[in-house]
Amino acid sequence: MPALVRAFFFPLSPHNAVRYAVDLSPVMRYTRGMLDKRGLHNVKLVEADLLNLPYSDRTFDLAVCLSVIEHIPDPLAALRETARVLRDDGVFILGYPLEHAILLSLEWLIRIESRLRCLLRHQPVARGKPFRPHVSDCRGLEKTVEKVFEMESRRTIRIIGSPVYRILKLRKATGGMGSPRGSSVPV
Repeated sequence: MPALVRAFFFPLSPHNAVRYAVDLSPVMRYTRGMLDKRGLHNVKLVEADLLNLPYSDRTFDLAVCLSVIEHIPDPLAALRETARVLRDDGVFILGYPLEHAILLSLEWLIRIESRLRCLLRHQPVARGKPFRPHVSDCRGLEKTVEKVFEMESRRTIRIIGSPVYRILKLRKATGGMGSPRGSSVPV
């Protein structure tokens, strides 16, 4: 059965069935090179929007989305669209970074070090806000997820005891008539 895979890196066995990878950005040509280097020729890359996937309802039995959801302004819409293309009882693996105080402090220290290096080298110092591509607040993400999916398991990756990344194994939750739970708006 096909699987929908959205991730920067994903391990696949070359003998598996066809996999589909979707991304909105032009990074796909680099992804193709990475796959070719590993001998993975069973992945079909598609440039598509996570909010409007080019697949029929209930096409896939598995979807994987790593380090993407935090870049989506409306995560609920993305989750509903993923649920739409998942078969009933389909599995969704969702991973996202946790913005922990220690991690943010390290980020701040790296910016300070970079500025000091520029000053010591008599180079211009970057001004303005640091680039923060994360547009979603992941602290409330799990409540949003539970509007569409049932949480089967939850793993937190820690570095020196601090949580830095979370991976959820989710199951497509169905309310009456096979629509995702909590969705009063058509998916």
